[in-house]
Amino acid sequence: MRRDRQTRNRAIPNRWMLIVVAAAMGTGFMLPRDSSAFTVEVSSGQFTSQTNVYSSVTSFSISIEVLGPLVSGVFVNPELGDIEFLIRGTLDATTPARMANPLFTGFAVDDLATLSGQDFYDLGNSLSFEVVSGADLTNGLQVSDLVGSGLVFEFDGRELGTGRYHPPILQLFSDGTGSLRNSNNTGGINPFTGVEVNAMIGDEYIAELTFNPSAMTLVTPEPGTALLLGLGLTALGAGRRRTRGWIRSQDPNDSRIEFD
Repeated sequence: MRRDRQTRNRAIPNRWMLIVVAAAMGTGFMLPRDSSAFTVEVSSGQFTSQTNVYSSVTSFSISIEVLGPLVSGVFVNPELGDIEFLIRGTLDATTPARMANPLFTGFAVDDLATLSGQDFYDLGNSLSFEVVSGADLTNGLQVSDLVGSGLVFEFDGRELGTGRYHPPILQLFSDGTGSLRNSNNTGGINPFTGVEVNAMIGDEYIAELTFNPSAMTLVTPEPGTALLLGLGLTALGAGRRRTRGWIRSQDPNDSRIEFD
């Protein structure tokens, strides 16, 4: 009888584990990201090469939260959450910023721009790409999943009236090439130069990019689902093994108690 109680006590926790994991799988509990939104992320480290044509961009990163599920279809100025971008580097002496103030030698070291989706569009910015029909998005979104034989992705961080020279326009093409340039940011007095900004596209910096379209991931797959499924199956198997051992121990002709 004492062995039976020990076996029963060891089986019960596994039953509770199965219940908790099953509930988590059913409700989405513990999933780290809401499937009703996704984040497009692009940074300098993802590219196989970068050639600075004008000025010198040393690093950049862009993060865009899109409010809606990642599905096949057209995304032209979709509803957005937060947008962040950061460009670092040094400026050529003939850029509008350097011409206005020779001490303006580079991008601000910690010039991280954070905008809401509404502010992003109010400033004249835009975002556009299209996901091919039937795309396998279980491994995230790659550039090869986008529609087009030329320009397939464009983030235009143009800012009107902010007095900032360097918000970017990023363009990616289906052949594995791309470009990062300052957008046509006009209007507003820059506090460092003291003059109104009037920078056309490429007046401040130009970087040419290359990448592998199949390996260039714009949206990482949502983690958590596979992990929960694995936990559920493990708990189910463990629960069955423990339960079988407890049932056998009730047989008066079988005094064996088996544990895995």
